[in-house]
Amino acid sequence: MFSAGSGGSLVAWSDQRSGRSACRASRLDFLGKYPAGWIAGGNLVSLSDSSQGLVSSGTDDAAGGFFVYTDVVTQFADIPVNVYLQHLTSSGGVAAGYPPGGKLMAAGYVGVAGMLPDGSGGLFLGWAAGPDNYEKIRVTRLDASGTATAGWPAGGVDTGLRDTVPGEPASDGAGGIYLVWSQGTEVKIQRYTSTGVVSGWPVGGLTVATSYAGADHTFVRLSNNDALVCWVDPNYVIRAMRVNAAGSLDVGWPAGGKEISPAIGQEHPVLLEDAAGGALILWEQHTGGPPLFLPQLYVQHLTSAGAVATGWPAEGVPLSSSATVRGYIQSLVSDGAGGAIAAWTDLRGSDEDVYAQRVLATGVVDPAWTADGVAICTAAGNQELAASTTDGSGGAILTLGDYADSNNPQIRAARLLVNGIVSTLASLVDAAVEPGRVRLHWYTADGSVTMATVERADAGGAFVPVGEITADGVGHLRFEDRNVKAGATYLYRLAVRDGATTSYLGQVTIHVPAAVSFGIDGFRPNPAQGQVSVVFALESASPARLELRDVAGRRVMTREVGMLGAGQHVLPLGQAAALPAGIYVLRLTQSGHEAVARAALVR
Repeated sequence: MFSAGSGGSLVAWSDQRSGRSACRASRLDFLGKYPAGWIAGGNLVSLSDSSQGLVSSGTDDAAGGFFVYTDVVTQFADIPVNVYLQHLTSSGGVAAGYPPGGKLMAAGYVGVAGMLPDGSGGLFLGWAAGPDNYEKIRVTRLDASGTATAGWPAGGVDTGLRDTVPGEPASDGAGGIYLVWSQGTEVKIQRYTSTGVVSGWPVGGLTVATSYAGADHTFVRLSNNDALVCWVDPNYVIRAMRVNAAGSLDVGWPAGGKEISPAIGQEHPVLLEDAAGGALILWEQHTGGPPLFLPQLYVQHLTSAGAVATGWPAEGVPLSSSATVRGYIQSLVSDGAGGAIAAWTDLRGSDEDVYAQRVLATGVVDPAWTADGVAICTAAGNQELAASTTDGSGGAILTLGDYADSNNPQIRAARLLVNGIVSTLASLVDAAVEPGRVRLHWYTADGSVTMATVERADAGGAFVPVGEITADGVGHLRFEDRNVKAGATYLYRLAVRDGATTSYLGQVTIHVPAAVSFGIDGFRPNPAQGQVSVVFALESASPARLELRDVAGRRVMTREVGMLGAGQHVLPLGQAAALPAGIYVLRLTQSGHEAVARAALVR
């Protein structure tokens, strides 16, 4: 699963609904809808009649994706396994130059394979082939067409690593690639440049750890293109070491690695770079020593200097008060404000469920979120976290496997907003205003709100019902109010009734202009506190972009808004709500026009 488009995501899998194993992919926009060209149930990645097993997938940096798969599912040593590459565009079709059945990249007895986006619209492809499954791993870099780039042979660069060696790749941020692996009692790292050569690094790789570290090693590229490597030592303590991009260990970090917590019983680290040269680390903590029972999850923040970040406890931040984590799949995505959102499979009830929690940049669990984690899915039967990615607005999009019906498992997706709102609540998507007309659009991710009353209040007045609306079947609720006066200000909200209880959701304040012209008013309210919306007007539905920058000129948010169409719009900015207090600059561009407004956040 990976981000695709503005606030959207793309997920891929293999299933056997057609009587054979086939690879499929599905793209969702930020509203949870299928964009044009994508269908419910997923688009076929390959039109070949052979059975396929998905190996890996990744973004093409243009809202489409690359997919690596084999043409058989069961990989016995005497059955050839061929590796293919397919490229689907943002509209769900096969990219030009790719056969319907994908490009054959490696043939016969391929033991391992995988891919990694290169950050420039291409990818790195790795594989090992040979009848004894002990061939060396080879890596090459491909452009969007699947052609090897300059310096990288089509047959790949020989890394010298056997396919039995546990390894992990990551982009180096400069067109090359890092490889980290364990060998015997050591953890090593190597860097290949954008032209496929090793330059300035030790032959055979740089040794990061020499004590037993054969399990649970992982790493992440940092914001300045250095790397942070983590591993678990023999005492079940996770250690971290910073590796400079030039090929040496950072002398400012403790020899032997920085302990992320003084506790023991740690496993399965997950890393997230913090955009400031450091990283956040999520791990399983087994109280009392080596793993025996269900663990708790903790998060720690290490700075670029190898110290625990200011305000963070030495032992890390616990995400819940009890040890109920189940399984080895956890995820950690950025909240866009120096903190992170963690998700996991939980066994606090009789079945497996999916929960999530947010940790703020200050080293505390977000007090606005549910204590012990927000329940993403607690339906009957077992649900397990599969993957997650950022929604581009400070929240997260999660995929999970639903095994309530063991004979018909399902893949589901949920969006978790930055404020921890559960998916059953309706949130405002957009408000469009023209002289004499207000159009409102709400959304509830799981479609649980099927009917609602729209209430309106004049500025300073009481709310009164102005209409009844019904959802469209996939969670979208829309209302148009033509009984408005130019120059007037109104408040709107949804009233949702459940028996004797009424919930009020998605409130928004609207000012009806006498005329609409291209421009931006800024935050509403301004200064803004808590939930933040921005008010702007477009002249047409042509491409338009909204940017938010801090006073240093750094871009902290970008949204494509042209699809909202002509008129005045009130757009909620979940990511802005997570930013620190200060002065910001909003910039709106469309068809050669530009409008700028200053806005303030207070806390």
